[in-house]
Amino acid sequence: FVANSSHLSNPLRCPPPPRMADDFEKAVFYAFAQPGTAPADVSARAGAALEAARAGPQAWALCLAHLRSSAHAEVKFWCLQTLHGLVGERYGELAPDQRDALKSALVGTALGDPGLAPFLRAKLAQVLVGVACREFPSAWPAFFQDLIATLPAGPPAADLFCRVLVAVDEDVVSLEVPRSAAEARASMAFKDAMRDLALPDVAAAATQLLAASHAADPPAAAALLRALARYVHWVDIGLVANDRFVPLLFGVLGSRDEGLRAAAAGVLIEIVGRRMEAEPKLALIQQLGVVPEAAKWAEGLPGAEDGDAGLLACLATEILEAVKKIENAVLSMAAAAGLLLGQEEMEAGEQAAWLAAVLQPLTRQIEEALGEGPGPSNGSAALVPPALMVQQALEGITRVAKGFSLRLCTELRPALGAEFTRALRCAIQVPRRLPGHRALRARLLSFLHRMVETLGPASLPFMPEVLQALVREGADACELADALILLNQLMSRFRDGMAPLIRDILPVLLSCVHAVLGPDWDWSGAAVPGSPPAASAETAREKEELQRAFFACLLCVATMGLADQLLAAGSATLDGALGPLLQTLHRLLSVWMEPSKESGAAITTFAVEKFAGEVCLRCMLGGQSRLDPGDASSIGLLAEAAAGLRLVDEHAREELARHLLRHGLDSRSVFLGWTVKDVHGLASDSVLPNQLGWPAAASTQLLQLIADGDHKVLRDFLRQALQQQPRPAAAKLD
Repeated sequence: FVANSSHLSNPLRCPPPPRMADDFEKAVFYAFAQPGTAPADVSARAGAALEAARAGPQAWALCLAHLRSSAHAEVKFWCLQTLHGLVGERYGELAPDQRDALKSALVGTALGDPGLAPFLRAKLAQVLVGVACREFPSAWPAFFQDLIATLPAGPPAADLFCRVLVAVDEDVVSLEVPRSAAEARASMAFKDAMRDLALPDVAAAATQLLAASHAADPPAAAALLRALARYVHWVDIGLVANDRFVPLLFGVLGSRDEGLRAAAAGVLIEIVGRRMEAEPKLALIQQLGVVPEAAKWAEGLPGAEDGDAGLLACLATEILEAVKKIENAVLSMAAAAGLLLGQEEMEAGEQAAWLAAVLQPLTRQIEEALGEGPGPSNGSAALVPPALMVQQALEGITRVAKGFSLRLCTELRPALGAEFTRALRCAIQVPRRLPGHRALRARLLSFLHRMVETLGPASLPFMPEVLQALVREGADACELADALILLNQLMSRFRDGMAPLIRDILPVLLSCVHAVLGPDWDWSGAAVPGSPPAASAETAREKEELQRAFFACLLCVATMGLADQLLAAGSATLDGALGPLLQTLHRLLSVWMEPSKESGAAITTFAVEKFAGEVCLRCMLGGQSRLDPGDASSIGLLAEAAAGLRLVDEHAREELARHLLRHGLDSRSVFLGWTVKDVHGLASDSVLPNQLGWPAAASTQLLQLIADGDHKVLRDFLRQALQQQPRPAAAKLD
């Protein structure tokens, strides 16, 4: 090798290397030299010479000798890299004493050279782990114990301990590294041997090392924690989640060293985020005491780094996921219990006893949360927010009730219905005791809908109190929409039985709807130019939901035969219902009858006969009209009717004129006792004045005013017609 490398020292061929002991070190220098530093042929010959040395029988001795003696990092790295390759390829050719010499040399180099560069220490640990892969546990069962025994030697030993743990994870046990089938089997065998022979000692040593170094040497303690974090997901959780190690972690979280805090948070994240069943996971989090510790950060995190924030995010996610899984399991059990207990074949006394055993604790939970019961039976329950306690109980009762039919609870076995009635009587207090809680309100409404299906008419006496609580002063759009949806279900289910409640609650409800939507709300659904600001987008969506629920309620009132209750509510309530309907019809027709669209004969007929003839004229001006011409809201309705007539005239003038004169209001239902001038432009023999039923001049003037397009004049005309209309006190709408 030396004879073939004599040219490497020729100062005329290339720049001289640093002061080196022999030609071997010079060859390493030229092999590692940057491109262009040495001629290509010199670098190539140096590489060839080193490769020949690596393949020779003395490669082991050459590497160990220069690892101890060389002062150059390049030479040490080449030796370690070559040793790592030889361990993987030719370890079997070494005699036992040579293997012992190799292990002693590696450990001795790590401990005896405090100035060894970090990248060389990492490579040395990698070589040592390569040896362990061949000897642990069969030939070197005390590998980890021997490593731990060096820790009293000081910082270099602690550094080697941490780097070996990292190398074991990266090179042997990590599942993130692609491995062949043989390598995967070897990895599993190594992990199993670590579990059986080493991990308890490693955990104990790490705990002692952390206790000794976290204050004196924060970077070393941080390196140790980062190494341990790699093992948390597969070791016995008791090795890290115990009364000795966890308090140390919390103490480290208060350190002034940012890197150390982040490393401690990383270990806790691994502990909390470890894959486990939901109940053991919550028990682990409770055992760790990490929630009270994190609660101390309510006014700010200890530092500005991401470690603590990451811990909080992980903690919240894991707790929520675990609680969700447990809650779903419990609710599924409640639903299953309801299906089993709701069978008619079950003996009546046994069925009632089992149902009481299920429902009474849930009912008691609601009472305790509302402050009506004796209080929580255990300390942990007192920490749970009352709204959450009520939500859980209501959901449980709802799931159980799904297994019980209306017939079973009311006709066959009323005692079962009595149990659900007790729960309902307790639940109706919730809106008043815990107002403004959206999630709780949603759960309560789901419960009420189920009680309507389970108890039928027996649930009706409880509904006024619930609806009044939902339609409280200051109720928002969501609360009112929920009340309307519940009211729709009640009307659909009980029809005439709802008449007294509709008479009392509907005027108040409609008034609240108009108050929430405001006087500027566009009931027609026309698009407002420009998008709403981000802050108001959700509010606009909630108001749109309220409008839909409002229209659905009015439709239900009409189809369920309850319109008389709405009409009896007074003109203010009635006008508040009719105005939005007129605006909506106007908007729909303006879209359907656009010139760019082929509306068809059916739409035209609907617009002319139903909208213009029936809604805008007959219902507004007929003898059955309940509008008050002196009331501002009634005048507003007449303005909407005038706008509707103008809209139809724009798109179907001839059809509108023909219909109004042929099928218009006759002289008995509308009497106009005024005189008007002749309308210029109409032929004296026109058929229009003779078929409307009004005096010819008035009929002609109506059509002319519609065509002229002056909304105010047309509105005043309609108002004058309404003023001269006879109004029987007991009139009913057609």
